[in-house]
Amino acid sequence: MKQLLQAPLVATQKNPVIRSVYQRGWQAGKAKKLAWTACLSKLLTSLNAMVKSGTLWRGATHRPA
Repeated sequence: MKQLLQAPLVATQKNPVIRSVYQRGWQAGKAKKLAWTACLSKLLTSLNAMVKSGTLWRGATHRPA
């Protein structure tokens, strides 16, 4: 479980899109691990969309279609 939470932890520091997902969850009163899980879900969804569409990562503000 620790390995899965490392990716959203770093993403909340480096990626403004993922950071906003984390902040919305945390400000809504969710536990940190639950907010990180939401970030992990967002990351996996984004990566899956990139693989399906064949697009490349375009930087920290990347938002797949």
